Amino acid sequence: AELSAKRPGISDPMQTAANGTHVFYLADILAEHQHLQARLPDTPLLMLRREDWGKQGRDLWHTVADPGGFTSAADVDAWCAATFPELSGKELANQCTPRQMTAPHD
Repeated sequence: AELSAKRPGISDPMQTAANGTHVFYLADILAEHQHLQARLPDTPLLMLRREDWGKQGRDLWHTVADPGGFTSAADVDAWCAATFPELSGKELANQCTPRQMTAPHD
């Protein structure tokens, strides 16, 4: 489950950064990850830098959750809905979405 995908300077009108705006910088991206860790203490979370596992995306940071047991996108969607019950529709998809890592392109 991808909980965040941001690069420094990105604007997300559906979320507020730690700096109080909708523009995220490195400190805001880290603060968002730490907030998610605090909210989900029993769920393994990883912060991944896109350049470390693929050639696409410059300075793009992903926070992903792997509670185990996902076998389909529907499983992730159900987990997202249960984990973020205060969100629905576009807001939920913006906060939590199925994502599958693939091998980098040559």
